[in-house]
Amino acid sequence: MHWALATVSPFEIDGRPAYLVTLRDITDLKRAESQLRRQNDYLEALNETALGLMGRTDLADLFQAIVVRAARFAGSEEAWICLFDLQTGEFEFKAGFGRSSCLIGTRFPVGRGIAGEVWRTGRLALVDNYQTWPGRADVAGYELRRATVAVPLKTEGRLAGILGLSHHDPERHFDQDEVVMLERMAELASIALDNARLYDQLTRELAERKRLEEERDTI
Repeated sequence: MHWALATVSPFEIDGRPAYLVTLRDITDLKRAESQLRRQNDYLEALNETALGLMGRTDLADLFQAIVVRAARFAGSEEAWICLFDLQTGEFEFKAGFGRSSCLIGTRFPVGRGIAGEVWRTGRLALVDNYQTWPGRADVAGYELRRATVAVPLKTEGRLAGILGLSHHDPERHFDQDEVVMLERMAELASIALDNARLYDQLTRELAERKRLEEERDTI
């Protein structure tokens, strides 16, 4: 698609009105404006998430905000965060947007679907069409997924979860900007996991110290 700016200048020929139309190609300007708007959206989403990271202690709320912002930036119909449970060896949906919102609280085995692919490789997984991908999980509700991307969430150097997005429109695909955005969002979610772990550890240490002090005072 090309953009043009039309300038109309009226004049007369033998006493009859006429118009001179001048066209100027502004395609590059429109592309630059579009890229600038996209960059601003990107920075705004990261800034809002970073502020939320500093202001929230509730992981569920922060994760939900992350999936909503990521989905809106990429124009995706579906987004989710799953965390790995060391005790059960399963993933659990912790946040969801679109059809994934009804999956919050449900669990699934590690080896299934795109989450299993990220688990095996420890790296981002991107598929053009989930329905024709050999590794897809045959799960009710996944039949609308087309282009799908998932990135790892890590804590203490190990994979702790997955942040994923999916388009339902067969014509849509994830571009590099959207993939980079998802990776930055995953980094912020990973920081939130580390903060929660450190907070829990500090809370336990303080509780243990208080218990020991109370025992000492009763002697």
